[in-house]
Amino acid sequence: MASRHAGNMPRIPVASDGLRARANRDLQHLPGPRSHWFWGNSREFLPNPGHYIRKMRERYGDCFTVGMLHNRRQVVLCGPRANRLVLLDPDDNFSTRWGWEVFHAYFPGMVLLRDFADHRRHRRIMTPLFKPDALAHYLAQMDPIIRASLDTWGDTIDAYRAQKQLTLDIALRVFCGFGPGASSAPLSRDLRTILDNVMALPGIRRWRSLRARDRLRAALRTELHVRRESDGDDLFSRLATERDESGRRLADRDVIDHMLGLLVAAHDTTASALTTICMQIAHRPGWQERLREECRELRETTAHEGLTYALLD
Repeated sequence: MASRHAGNMPRIPVASDGLRARANRDLQHLPGPRSHWFWGNSREFLPNPGHYIRKMRERYGDCFTVGMLHNRRQVVLCGPRANRLVLLDPDDNFSTRWGWEVFHAYFPGMVLLRDFADHRRHRRIMTPLFKPDALAHYLAQMDPIIRASLDTWGDTIDAYRAQKQLTLDIALRVFCGFGPGASSAPLSRDLRTILDNVMALPGIRRWRSLRARDRLRAALRTELHVRRESDGDDLFSRLATERDESGRRLADRDVIDHMLGLLVAAHDTTASALTTICMQIAHRPGWQERLREECRELRETTAHEGLTYALLD
């Protein structure tokens, strides 16, 4: 039987640990647009990446390069075969960590920035936090927060800002276990500062985001000491007390890194996805009507009691 006091999980060294950023002049044989010596193609790419990539794909095909800051060339692979090759990666050829360098200063140990065997072990210990019984529990807590937020929305809203605030409230209250009000307000401000400036160049904006990062990590570290000794059912508390098959738990730094990554995924990424859905159904009245009809049927089925996990499909 595994010991309850087996210490913390050590980091597994993986092949990408020794990689360093280097000039990739050997990509010059690949096609791609001409670019500025310093800005690269970032001024064309960043305002609307999807549109720019589609336009470049029409011109250059499924494999091309674009220049980012300092004109470092980035390889773009398009289409289902390329996505399968890179994202499934059964032979561990592609480093996720080095594909997300922009996050290194902020969330260095979140699961997205771990590679190969190290990634798989951390993902395995986090899997129980997202099984159906856990998701059903989260949904039950989310429902009243969503209802209360929707009641404050007027006839016309900024969908992205409204949904970003809603998903942030859910992330802090349901996943972190913070109550509503002043206790979560500083966390909300600091997280927003980081996400708004994560790609900022060296200067006052980046300095502010790094200060926000330090405050956010310190707040989570203080809270973590409480969660280590608690039996809470929020995701933060469960992650703080979860152990692997050898009885080892995650180190403090790892728990904090994973919580920061989960806050980003539950908040910023989800708000972007919801806003994209709103944009798409705004262009398709037929979809709107189908969605309304399904919602009407669901309200009759649940007798206005709220959405349950069993009904999500």
